[in-house]
Amino acid sequence: MAGLLFLFILVTSPQEIIVAGPLQPALSCVQAVLTARGEKIWRVDEENSTIITAFRLVNPSALRQIAIIHRAAAEIRWLKGRYQLTITLSQAERDGTRVRAMARILGYGESALPLMRPSPWIPLPSTGTLEGDALIAITSACPPTS
Repeated sequence: MAGLLFLFILVTSPQEIIVAGPLQPALSCVQAVLTARGEKIWRVDEENSTIITAFRLVNPSALRQIAIIHRAAAEIRWLKGRYQLTITLSQAERDGTRVRAMARILGYGESALPLMRPSPWIPLPSTGTLEGDALIAITSACPPTS
C-alpha cells in the first residue's frame, strides 16, 4: 500500500525547471510557448505569476498517455478526457525563475458497476507527460540557467 501511495505522490507532484532572467520576461515567454503549442490561455494572474490554460478535450487513447486510468475494483471504459495546465513562476536563486507545471486531468467513462454511476468527470492522476512536454518546450524557447 505504501508503494502505491508513493507512486501517486510521485506522478501528481508538479514538475519544475529554472530558466534564466527575471520573473516578468519569463512569464511572457511561457505564455508565448503555451500559445504556440495550441493551448488557449484561460487566465493569467500576474500578481501571483500563474498561467492557467483552458480545458482541452482529448480522446481515449490520448487520455491513456497522460493519465493513470486504472481504477481499483472497477472496470471503466473511458470515452473522453480533458486537461488543464497550471504554470506557476517564482523567483529562484541567481537571477533565475522557477517554472512549475501541474496538470489537472478529468476522465469521462462508463462503468459496469451499478454503484459507480457515471459521474460526469472523474479526476485522474497525471503520468507527468503533459507537464514534461510543456517544460521541454519552455526550456527550448526560454533559455535555462547555466
